[in-house]
Amino acid sequence: MRGWVDAALRSVSDVLVPPLCTACRAPLADHDALCPECWRGIDFIGAPLCDRLGLPLPFDTGGTMVSAAADPRSQGQAMGAASSLNSLTAVMGPVLGAGLLTMVSHLPRGHWAIGAPLFFGAALQALSLVLAWAHGRRMQRALEAAAT
Repeated sequence: MRGWVDAALRSVSDVLVPPLCTACRAPLADHDALCPECWRGIDFIGAPLCDRLGLPLPFDTGGTMVSAAADPRSQGQAMGAASSLNSLTAVMGPVLGAGLLTMVSHLPRGHWAIGAPLFFGAALQALSLVLAWAHGRRMQRALEAAAT
């Protein structure tokens, strides 16, 4: 009985939402598929690939190749930088936020400045994100320069 109900619901759903190619919207027999023309047009990832992550690499060195994203040294430096910046904001946020809170505690309820400590903490975290991103870009450029 259950199979019959599933088949009926599938037929109704195919009428309401017909199966189409996810790329070109051509009619298909099944949902979530590609038509043969779109399938032939896919440029699959090929060699050279990172031996750890399977990421495409710009050139083949002939030996074992590991992407900079999988290199423990680079990964550790980026994670360490982000972690130390987050730790800094976790320590400095309450210290600076407490001072800001005392500055706004006398204001009437609902005043816009009461949220200043929260916004300041969010700004510190956004700054740590920007600095971590800049560090990652700098490391990536250094690795690209070393590869050329």
